[in-house]
Amino acid sequence: ALVAEVEGLAVGVLGGERVALNILGRCSGVASMAARAVGVARAQGRAGVVGGTRKTTPGFRLKYALGVGGADPHRGGLGGLLLLKDNHRALAAAVGGLEQVWTPELGRKWGVLNWGVLGRGIPRLGACSPQELHMAAAQVKATHPGVTVEASGGVILGTLPQFLGPHIDVVSMGCLTHSAPALDFALRVLEP
Repeated sequence: ALVAEVEGLAVGVLGGERVALNILGRCSGVASMAARAVGVARAQGRAGVVGGTRKTTPGFRLKYALGVGGADPHRGGLGGLLLLKDNHRALAAAVGGLEQVWTPELGRKWGVLNWGVLGRGIPRLGACSPQELHMAAAQVKATHPGVTVEASGGVILGTLPQFLGPHIDVVSMGCLTHSAPALDFALRVLEP
């Protein structure tokens, strides 16, 4: 199938061929995998968001590719949402007065109750089993019903249904960008 037509001098077209095909193949692979993930979620009756993560290659437009595939780019960049991971918890007490939205990562070690004390941002539930995740999400929603709850951490297409549930608003999947296989594209030069 014809995807695009390019016109120009041979030196320019052939000089940029491999780079253009690599970017096109990579982004198309991400969009295709995102579409499959959204399809899995919809087949389960899921109305919430399937999103990507910040695990992207700079300059490759992978966030755009996620959107083309129907997934939410979720976090636009490092400045869009500060993510406090479990290894930052020792510093969390010193972060008082944050002016921007931030996301604490809640796993077994930090726990939902600590998020309740901090009480801001989008709680990101990860580093736990799907059963623990759903129990924690229910706890968060019971005390803070308007909060957006995110599930993340090791979610792949095969396990996605286990992470979907009534208390999970966003399921973010790093595999959509770091593990999507590139699609195969080729350049064909037409004779004049």
